[in-house]
Amino acid sequence: MKKVLFALCLIFPLALSAQVLQGEILYEDKSNLHKNLRPDQERFKAFIPEFRADAKLLKFTEGVSLYVAGTDEDQETIENRQAAPEGGRRRWRGWGGGADDKLYKNLDEATKIDQREFFTKFFLISGDLEEYQWKMTGEQKMVANYICMRAVHSDSTKEIEAWFTIQIPVSTGPDIYGQLPGLIMELNLNRGERVIKAVEVRKKEIDLAQMKKPTKGKDISREDYENMVKEKMAEMQQNAQKR
Repeated sequence: MKKVLFALCLIFPLALSAQVLQGEILYEDKSNLHKNLRPDQERFKAFIPEFRADAKLLKFTEGVSLYVAGTDEDQETIENRQAAPEGGRRRWRGWGGGADDKLYKNLDEATKIDQREFFTKFFLISGDLEEYQWKMTGEQKMVANYICMRAVHSDSTKEIEAWFTIQIPVSTGPDIYGQLPGLIMELNLNRGERVIKAVEVRKKEIDLAQMKKPTKGKDISREDYENMVKEKMAEMQQNAQKR
């Protein structure tokens, strides 16, 4: 990774003069709710908005990062960016998980701890950082006033387009994504199913006391947590059908 970063710095020398090693990034984390509906659920489009947009914060240093829900002011910033959402459809606000959800990443050890709230109970999911087979495309664009380069990954379950910047040479990004020569400023998952885009970069010194590992909740494996969620969702759907 360091060799790749060095090579990129040779290509983009201007990026060296503006490097940021710690700070906070406000993202718009937007999901297309209609894309996840099955063919037999098409009728639900009339009752739910097409998009859900949530404000998320990524706090980062060279060694650790923390992805959390944004403040009410952050949410207002996201909502005020566009007077009318795409296609004139309204968006749902603040539906993107519990306010105490946290994703902690130790970049040196390549590990993570995911603190999740589910029906008032808290769970801790630990594991290694995901590894993606990133391919550099050579394309560039500006995101939140930073020069970004495009990398892509695809497998049998997911297509990922990532735009990262070496002006922030920290190998992390929003949610579980990262492990590129710079911080990910924009993500497009499965061709618009979910788009996470940096809105504002806040250059500031991070208090390391706020970057501790999450400890609130019961330890659980990723598989057991996902099975628990599926069972609960199926139960709720059955109860709704009975009513």
